[in-house]
Amino acid sequence: MEQNQNYTQNQYTYYQNLYNSFGAYKPEMDMRAKEIRKMGMLAGGAMIGFTAMQYVMVFILSVFGLYDSFINDAVFQMGFSCIAPLLYVVIPFSIMYLTYNTSDKNRVAVFDKPKSKELFLFAIFAGLMICSVSDRITAVFQAFSEGAGLEFSQSEMLTPDNLTSKILSFVACAVVPPLTEELAFRGILMQPLRKYGDKFAIVMSSILFALAHGNMVQIPFAFFAGLALGYFQVATGSIWTSIAIHFLNNGIATIISMYYEKYPHASDLFFYVVEFAIFIIGIIAIILFMKNKDYKLKNDNNEFKGSVKYASYLCVPTIIVALITAIDTSLGLTKVTNATGILVLVGTNIALAVLTFVGTLKLKNDDRITYSGWYTFSAVLMCIAAVVSSFSLFVSILTGGLNG
Repeated sequence: MEQNQNYTQNQYTYYQNLYNSFGAYKPEMDMRAKEIRKMGMLAGGAMIGFTAMQYVMVFILSVFGLYDSFINDAVFQMGFSCIAPLLYVVIPFSIMYLTYNTSDKNRVAVFDKPKSKELFLFAIFAGLMICSVSDRITAVFQAFSEGAGLEFSQSEMLTPDNLTSKILSFVACAVVPPLTEELAFRGILMQPLRKYGDKFAIVMSSILFALAHGNMVQIPFAFFAGLALGYFQVATGSIWTSIAIHFLNNGIATIISMYYEKYPHASDLFFYVVEFAIFIIGIIAIILFMKNKDYKLKNDNNEFKGSVKYASYLCVPTIIVALITAIDTSLGLTKVTNATGILVLVGTNIALAVLTFVGTLKLKNDDRITYSGWYTFSAVLMCIAAVVSSFSLFVSILTGGLNG
């Protein structure tokens, strides 16, 4: 058996040297590209499943005559929201996990204790501060967007009106998402990607984490917060770090929201005091964390780097479908107030199509790897989506439906 393995390896090395002698093609890089493309396809498939399962949940409510209760009963809505993520998050990403080989499955086993209790504590408050700053960045982005004629919103939950609904609301917002989403995005999705570089894994998981939120109120925040969650998870060696940061961020936001729902005429002082405390403690925590951390993000030593590697992962049909779905959902929650807003949206569609096209072109022109027809299909799919979306937006100008 060992002789056969040695023979296979020698044969592989022989053909690699042969290929390198007669051209730029590199089998090792080609294999890397195929692996990354497969991971992208699986991740995109999980994202599609994530969206599809949410529609299944709505369908189930409708079939059993419970949709009206979900819309009008706070206790029922909060209780259902505690259970639903276990289905629409855990199921599709668990299926993704089951498709992994043994090595990648082992990489997902990230429920170890953090390397250091002190580092864990510093990371929590540092991460919480970065989430708070990300929220401020998102607020600035929204202000600029409103000036450009775009008003973003998100699906609202009912206001908890009794103790039971408040407890369920806290569980639904602050307990369930950190557990399910961190397992899915910082565990199942991110960990196997780390063999291609920590930075690559963190950025890819953050992009898909952002798209999963499906509205422009949360997408920018989720991307920047995802970078922090991914980094501190990797640096401390435990997913419990990102779960703790996610829990505190959502928990504090939920408590502040409940406070102002109970005291609608209260001043903003409570909010600013909490934000100021998070910022000051977070700055101190970041300094202490950077001083004591013993882990440096690892890069992929393979030659397959840069934009070509990112394009291999992102320019696949399932990722493009997930992106199109996120855009469509976001548009449904966007109010356009003037023609400038339409032009901004059209420009965004065109920019995404161009980025996809450029990514596939880079892959096509890279002689070191073989080109897959899936990349061409992805570019065509994105271009069609951009044309259809842009056309519908221009129709809204002609019909005067700017406030859709």
